[in-house]
Amino acid sequence: MIRRFYLDRPHGQMHGRICPAPGQPWLTLLHQSPSASAMYEPLMQALAGRHAMLAPDNPGFGGSDPWPGALSVDLLADEVIAALDAHGIGRTAVFGHHTGAAVAANLAVRHPQRVSAVILSGPPALPPEQRAALPALAPVAEPVADGSHFSALWSKLRSKETEAPPALSTREVALAMAARASTRSAYQAVADEDFLARLAAITQPVLMFTGDRDSLAYALPLAQAVAPNAQSMELADAGGYVCEMRPQLVAGLITRFLTAKQP
Repeated sequence: MIRRFYLDRPHGQMHGRICPAPGQPWLTLLHQSPSASAMYEPLMQALAGRHAMLAPDNPGFGGSDPWPGALSVDLLADEVIAALDAHGIGRTAVFGHHTGAAVAANLAVRHPQRVSAVILSGPPALPPEQRAALPALAPVAEPVADGSHFSALWSKLRSKETEAPPALSTREVALAMAARASTRSAYQAVADEDFLARLAAITQPVLMFTGDRDSLAYALPLAQAVAPNAQSMELADAGGYVCEMRPQLVAGLITRFLTAKQP
């Protein structure tokens, strides 16, 4: 059963989802921006019983209160550590999608004793010019009286996956509208993070993949270049919502990878 949790933090409350599985290793799921732990419910259902899972909402996303200042990937990673500590989780594999991939790599390098393996979906391995341009691409729409901001945001998010069920796109629009300031800050945080340096410094086993229709598919070769020992692959017929639309596929990749890494 997937349960919700709240934790008191200095800036307010953290919200997330947790799915215990006694005797099974932990897997922590880190979401993209703008989204929340809700994006992982299909994947958590697909993995239920095989892994114990924790999926926190980043500050300002989902049910978590916003951070009072600028976000950074260091800060997001430290909030994950706080969630692990609160639930008594000592060591975990980490899975991150887009923004979550940047946080996962950061965790692995800055808190190596807490991370057993790293799985990156759509790793943001951006060259300098793309990092500089990233904040302006944040899917944000300010409310206007005629409601046209909804259609503008719908178009931005729908472009990630044109075949997504309308209910999925509706959820993402609602999450994005509630996280406008945090989305801008999260995109800036990823732009400011030297993801390639983090990736090159990871010592744990790494699996990287991206869908062939993912907006970050072009970045996978650069990630492969700095992490030649990582397993990597491109998934056919998969886009930016692969965790929701192809949960059984992603669950199989995760389970096979983590099972192979067990001593």
